[in-house]
Parts: sequence; C-alpha cells; structure tokens
Amino acid sequence: MCGIVGLVGLHLPQPAEPLVKSMLEKIAYRGPDGSRVISSPDHHAVFGMNTLSIVPNGGNLGPFSSPHLDLMLTYNGEVYNYRALGNDWHIEDLQKKNDAQVVLEGYEQHGMNWINQLNGMFAFALYDVRSKKVILARDRLGEKPLYYRVRDGHLQFGSEIKALLAYASAEQQVTDEFLAFETPVGDQTLFKDIYLLEPGSFIIYDVQTGKLEKRRYWNLSETKNNASDSSEENLEQLSHLISNAVHLQRPNLPFGLLLSGGVDSSTLAYLMKPDILFTARYPGFPRFDETERASLVAKKLGIEHVFVEPSMHDFMLRIDPMMYHLEYYLGNASGLSEYSIYQAMHERGLKIAVGGIGPDELMLGYVRHLLMLEGPDTLTPELALSYKSLIQLFQERTHESMSFVEKYYELVRRGPHSDAAFLYLASLMERGQDLGKLLTQADLGISFPPLLLTSDKLASAFGIEKRSPYLDFRVVEFMYGLSVKEKVSGGETKKTFCEFAKRSGVPAEVYAAKDKFGFASPVMHWLNNGLSNWSEAHIANLRVRPQLQPLFQNDTSRGQYDRTKFQLLCLALQNGIFMHSN
Repeated sequence: MCGIVGLVGLHLPQPAEPLVKSMLEKIAYRGPDGSRVISSPDHHAVFGMNTLSIVPNGGNLGPFSSPHLDLMLTYNGEVYNYRALGNDWHIEDLQKKNDAQVVLEGYEQHGMNWINQLNGMFAFALYDVRSKKVILARDRLGEKPLYYRVRDGHLQFGSEIKALLAYASAEQQVTDEFLAFETPVGDQTLFKDIYLLEPGSFIIYDVQTGKLEKRRYWNLSETKNNASDSSEENLEQLSHLISNAVHLQRPNLPFGLLLSGGVDSSTLAYLMKPDILFTARYPGFPRFDETERASLVAKKLGIEHVFVEPSMHDFMLRIDPMMYHLEYYLGNASGLSEYSIYQAMHERGLKIAVGGIGPDELMLGYVRHLLMLEGPDTLTPELALSYKSLIQLFQERTHESMSFVEKYYELVRRGPHSDAAFLYLASLMERGQDLGKLLTQADLGISFPPLLLTSDKLASAFGIEKRSPYLDFRVVEFMYGLSVKEKVSGGETKKTFCEFAKRSGVPAEVYAAKDKFGFASPVMHWLNNGLSNWSEAHIANLRVRPQLQPLFQNDTSRGQYDRTKFQLLCLALQNGIFMHSN
C-alpha cells in the first residue's frame, strides 16, 4: 500500500515538482516510510510516490526508472507472484529488487502483454519516454484505487481525490445512478470531471496529442470456465486455489485479521493463523453482534482476540475523519466498524490487515440472491425475521411478468428510479444465461466497489495495507465459473465454499449458521434517534438543492436497511470538507 500522484503533459505548469510534492503531501499517510518526486528527462511527466515498505527489499523508494531513464513508474500495491515472474523473465539481481521494479522490467521486455501475468492488487502509472505515452492501470478487481482528471491540457492522477484537489478544486456532483444505487458506478465519482479508473482496465494518454484511450484487459464474464461436473473435483480445486492464494498473500511479519464471525473471515483465520483477531461489536444491538461465533473461532485457534466497541459518541468524533479519508459516500454499512478496527491495529503497530471479502458476491451469499433464485419461501425462519423488510420490498416491487434484470433492479435500488441506473444494471447483466453469474456481474459493478474502496481508504488512513486472499483472480474466476447448484440450493448459500470451510476445521456453529450479520453498525438507529437533531442540523442546507429532493422524498420501505439520512449526512460533510477548504 502506497500513495501515487503525477502530472503528465506537453506543457506542464512550471515549476511542476513543487505542485506534485503538494499533491503527495495530501496523502502522506498512505506511505509513512518515505516520499519521493522525480521528473522524466523530457520534462513531460512528474511522478510522486509515498512508500509503505512491506515486502523484502521494499525499502527502495519509488518512483522507479529504468537504467537508461526511458521508463518511469510510480506504483501502489503488491504483485504477489513477482518473484516467479522475475525468474521467468530472467531479471538480473532479482533478490535485490521489489515487485515494482520487476513490474517495470517486465514492461520493458514485453510491453502491455505482461499485465495479464500480474497476480495481485495494484494501481500504477508508467511513462514511456520513447513513445511519449503514459499508461494508468488498475488491478482486475479494483482493490487499489486510481483517480484521474484531464485539465489545462495535461493529465493529473492520484491514489485519492484529495491529491487532485491539491492542484485544483472540483465541484460536487450527484448522478442519477448515485441517487438510485446509493453509490457512484463505473468511472463516476461525486467530484465533477474527476474519474475513477475502472477495475481490470488501463488508459493510455498520448502526451503529444492529449488523446486518452481506455482499454479493458480483463472481464470476468469472458474468462475460461474451469469448473467440473463433479462437486468433489470442484471442492478439491477450490481448496487448492485458495490455499495457494493464502500462501502467496500471507505476510512474513505480524498481521491482524478482521473477524466478523461469518464463514468467510473464520475460514481465513483457520488457514492463515494471524497474530491477532479483531472484531467490532455493539452492545445492546444483537442485530449487529456475531461475537459469540467470533469468540468461538478465536478460542479454538488460541489466538488473541481484540474487540472494538464503537459508541454513538465515537461515531460523532470519527465521522469527519472517516469522510475525509473516504472522500465521498460509498454506500457501505461497515465503515465505522472497519475504521475502528484499523485504528486498533495501528495502535498495535500492525502494518497489514487481512479480510474475507469476495465469496458473498462470487458464491451468492446474500439474502437478495436467495430471493432472486429461490424466492422468500426457502428462507430459514431466522433469515425471514432478520430480513423482513427486504422480503416485503421484494414482494411489493416485483411481479411474475418482470424480467430477471427488472426484478434485481428493484431489489438493489435504494433510491428513486432512474432510467440511467436501470440501463447501467442491464449492461452489467447482458452476458450469458447463467442466473448466478448475472447476479455476480451486477454485484461486482454496483455493491462490490464500495466495499473495496472503503477498505483501502480507511486502512490507508492508518498506514495499513489491506489484503484479500479470496480476490486472487484465479480463485475469483473459478468461483464465478461454478454452476448455481454449487452455490445456492434449498435455501443454503455458498454451498461449495461452506463445505471447504468445514474441511478446513471451521466449527459447524459458523459454517452452518443460517443468519448473517457482517460488519454492519447501528449508525442509522443513532441518526434516527439520539443523533436526530445533530444530523438534521448538518443536512439542513441540502434541502434547497433541487437535485437532492428525491433523497428527502425517498420512501422508507427498506426499514432498518434504509440509509438515506446517512447518505445525506455524508454529502453535507463532503461538501464542507472538500468544496470550501482546498
């Protein structure tokens, strides 16, 4: 985990280095082990990088350049298979080089063909002095963020938006998709003219012409299906792939694991044996409490277990710094829990956090997946009670004559209807006939990006790198390729994965649990009760903005899952933090 920034153009503002340094300073917390700014020999590119040293020999400060200074790289993330690639590419003095340097030499040998061989999480900018072109690239799933803007005849980029705001301010924008889905989608952000590079993509910026070209190098729906017709063979293959991913990503220094009490994080605890387990809990709110299962896992493994208990007062104190680091509302219920855990990890001196994100989207672990594939009658009594408002919403908004896409749109839509939002969802679900795959494609485009961005930004706030072994692209492709019956059947979700958890030693109380909580928090309860006046005072000024009227008029059919007031609060805080004080 590092922080990268840069300016690229034929006629950069002069002097450019101090500008890039000021951009870099805005995200200094992403790389507490050193900062550096370098310029290309032709003066058309200035790159900056804040470094967090994790891997062996990681103390080499970026940005990096080739021996002849014709290539320049600024780099954020980890390529876990860099040593194997270095051997394949016959890179000299491999033991003295880190993954960024291997990536740079790989490009010098193979050009853009090398990107499909990288296994990891990354976002980087590479300037080829010979062709006068810059490449901005992001990993397949989008674990590492990268934002960009073309302004004043040149390209600006950074790991976070605040780095771009250090160069020039931006207006707040609210899109129809954001109103409908509670989060920006695709390359959208809530800052005008600032874009998020989409996962599995890269852009090429021609310095001489100013032309920007977008390309996608990976699309999950187009990957090869390696699943078998045999459930046992699939289980063995899944076990092999996850074990290999865990081996690649397990740090050789102390690390913590976010343990929710669910099957995904519990399985990682058994596979990785972290130094400390961290769980968030909220006394008095059993709906958000999985501590009994989490404690069982910790006890059986004999691992130190740390609980964080964020209170309503803690939320009031932390929401401003949380929004500063998140930069805009992302539609994620786990923010407070994650922020509090990363803070506790930082206080323990940890630099790496591991989490279990992935199987819910890829193996269809959410209640909404059960509703779409099997209907509400197959839900257990526990789930039916916990998700009563969601079931009611599904029954009220959908009917038999609707298409599969139309039904899922009504299930994931949190705000007012938007033609643009529906068309975006339809574009995600246009490939293939497997209904399970269609659901995953939709989730990876709408609900998944906020989870990854939240984890990266809040962990980075404390100089912590977040790793997610289930997002190894080989695991992702295999999970995606499994048939629906291997994932959901008879009211059970993630069937093959739960069997893997069982064989990994996870207790039955966890892998066979029929309810699901995760890292959600009682923020909405606080905003509607103890913090009602406080939140209303913050959002009062938004009531005069016509574009936001749909949020004030939004129905509350989602019951306890409605987050409209929190959405408005974050919009107000974003406006106050970034629009008036750059």
